[in-house]
Amino acid sequence: MNTTQSMNFTHHAIERMNQRGITKAMIVLAMEYGNRSNDKLILGMKKIKKLLNKVEKSTRKHLMKLLDKGGLTVVFCEDVVVTVYNCNKKGLIL
Repeated sequence: MNTTQSMNFTHHAIERMNQRGITKAMIVLAMEYGNRSNDKLILGMKKIKKLLNKVEKSTRKHLMKLLDKGGLTVVFCEDVVVTVYNCNKKGLIL
């Protein structure tokens, strides 16, 4: 995916963001720091914990929220966000 300026969201993705308390800022963090796996960007717990001491205070706030959610997965197709969900499944190592 490219920059956030070229990022588009499906209606489904917007609904899921609202339902799950996921902000665009959190998606930007997944884009910047997440690991790409096919059509997904995954920002897992381990990566979030490593980033906490390396980022500014404003970014740390969003990372703490993502840590509470267990991480974030963003599913996309080209430059369109299809859906987003929390990575709070037990046994998921990221």
